[in-house]
Amino acid sequence: MAGLSRDAIVEYQEIYKKVYGKDISYEQALEQGTKLLRLFEIIYHPVPKEWREKLQSDKIIKKTKKI
Repeated sequence: MAGLSRDAIVEYQEIYKKVYGKDISYEQALEQGTKLLRLFEIIYHPVPKEWREKLQSDKIIKKTKKI
């Protein structure tokens, strides 16, 4: 996993301040930002090509059955 740049951490602090009206330390922003990135790495997976093709073919079959 790539680390966050100093600019990204400072930007996270600014966003946090705008959203929650509270300041957080650089260390807190680094920890929260890192956890957020890790969460995205865990949950984001591109849909495999085979699944997309199956879904497309299933949709086509369903459309032709309605006609």
